[in-house]
Amino acid sequence: MLIVFVAGLQAIPQEMYEVAKIEGASKWQTFRSVTWPLLAPSATIVVAYTTIQSFKAFDLVFAMTGGGPNNSTEIIATYIYEVAFRSYQFGYASSISVIFMIIIAFITFLQFKALRSDRVSY
Repeated sequence: MLIVFVAGLQAIPQEMYEVAKIEGASKWQTFRSVTWPLLAPSATIVVAYTTIQSFKAFDLVFAMTGGGPNNSTEIIATYIYEVAFRSYQFGYASSISVIFMIIIAFITFLQFKALRSDRVSY
C-alpha cells in the first residue's frame, strides 16, 4: 500500500506546490487543497484493496484458532468452510459465498462513491 501512496505522491507536479507557496497557503492548506485531491485516486485504490483483503483473512484465522473457542474468532470465510467441508452442505455454502461476494462488491462500490476523486474543494 505504501508503494501506491508513494507513486501517487510522485505523480503530483511540483508546480502545484510552488503555486500554493506563492499564493501564501499554509502547509495544512497545501495538503488539503493540493496533495489530498491529487492523491485521492491512490487512496481509493488502497482503501478498496485493504477492505477486500480484510474480508479474506481466512488463512490467518483458520491456522491460528480454527474459529476459536466457542466460535469467538469465526469470520464469514471460516463459517463458509465449516458449512462446506465439515457439514457437507455445499449448496448452502455456495449461496453464502455469493451473498458474501455481493456484500463485498457493494461495500467497495460505496467506498468508490465516497472517495471519488472528481470532487475538488477550493
